[in-house]
Amino acid sequence: MVAEFRLIHTLSELKSLCTDLGREKILALDTEADSLYHYFPKVCLIQISTNRHAFVIDPIAIKTIDPLGPLLASQKIKKVFHGADYDVRSLFRDFTIKVNNLFDTMVASQFIGENEPALAAVVKRRFGAILDKKYQRANWSKRPLSRDMML
Repeated sequence: MVAEFRLIHTLSELKSLCTDLGREKILALDTEADSLYHYFPKVCLIQISTNRHAFVIDPIAIKTIDPLGPLLASQKIKKVFHGADYDVRSLFRDFTIKVNNLFDTMVASQFIGENEPALAAVVKRRFGAILDKKYQRANWSKRPLSRDMML
């Protein structure tokens, strides 16, 4: 199955997206960085999903992701991450974005006593799905990104 997503690579698209996402109650987020390829890492991709749609934000193309700040700081919207510590620190380091009302599925897995809290293991155990981790160590700062990398 091929996932459908919308690539956000202009500031006007990001502003419109943030307005739309401001109406949601829950968002799932993940970031990709280039820490394996650069001494000073940076966030190279931000993935946001709702119950119905997926979005891939390219902060390298946009240059500023300021519209995401109020969205991620909102107490009204729950933000779901897996292993949020790196994502949250990276978003603050690179963009001074603070994340509020956060739920971390890795911490939740550990809390309930799961032996293997890695995302692939949790998804397989809970949903029977196998995650393709082929691009886990990719150079996310290199452009253009392939469609497969953004899925």
